[in-house]
Amino acid sequence: MTERKPIEEMIAEGFREVGVLVFVFALLDRVIQGRITFWWTTIAVALSATLFAAGCYLERRRPNA
Repeated sequence: MTERKPIEEMIAEGFREVGVLVFVFALLDRVIQGRITFWWTTIAVALSATLFAAGCYLERRRPNA
């Protein structure tokens, strides 16, 4: 029987994946449209880093069961 992942691990993985996707696609969309600005880049990177860090924090906080 396969072991199920704890909910904390799944949430942490989701945060990290969303953080990477925001970084890639938010910037890629602006580059393709030709409307990339300093503030848009800063906001996208900050949001991405926050989500990625939250995912890492949740993963490290989880007790090893």
